[in-house]
Amino acid sequence: MQPVMDDTVLLRAFQQGDGWAEKKVFDRFFEPLVLFSERMTGDVLASEDIVVEVLTKAIVGRNLRGDELEKKLDDIYKE
Repeated sequence: MQPVMDDTVLLRAFQQGDGWAEKKVFDRFFEPLVLFSERMTGDVLASEDIVVEVLTKAIVGRNLRGDELEKKLDDIYKE
C-alpha cells in the first residue's frame, strides 16, 4: 500500500518542475476534472479533450508566459 500524498506537497513539487509530479498531477486530477467539465458541457469526449489541453498547458507553461507558451503549444500540437 502506497502512502497518500498531500495535494499541497504534490502541487508544490509540480510547480517546482519535479518530473515525477507531472504524472502524479495528471493521474490525481484528470478524472475529477473530466467529471466537472462534463457537468458543464454534457459531453464526456469534449470534456476529456478540454482537460488534456488544460493539463498540457499547465505542464508546458509552468515556466513560460504569453507568446512563449503559445509557440511551445503550437509546436506540440503540430507533432
